[in-house]
Amino acid sequence: MAPASIQHINDKLKKLPDQLFNEVDQFLDFLYYKQARQTVLDKLSEEQKEELEQIKMAFEQADLIKQGKLKTRPVENLLNEL
Repeated sequence: MAPASIQHINDKLKKLPDQLFNEVDQFLDFLYYKQARQTVLDKLSEEQKEELEQIKMAFEQADLIKQGKLKTRPVENLLNEL
């Protein structure tokens, strides 16, 4: 982006009311975070991506257990089935 365009955007942002400026600022931070995260994900190997997906699924299941939406059995019962 050209420096003149960046300056124009900065001037416009300075004129926004504080609350709206804060919301725009948070949104821009989110976009930056999302882009940075995507850059990191793009550099991972397929194996690393699969491991991350498994970790994500484990956290999702833990959330379901906390919400009582996923039935669990005591570890002792599972071991007895082996």
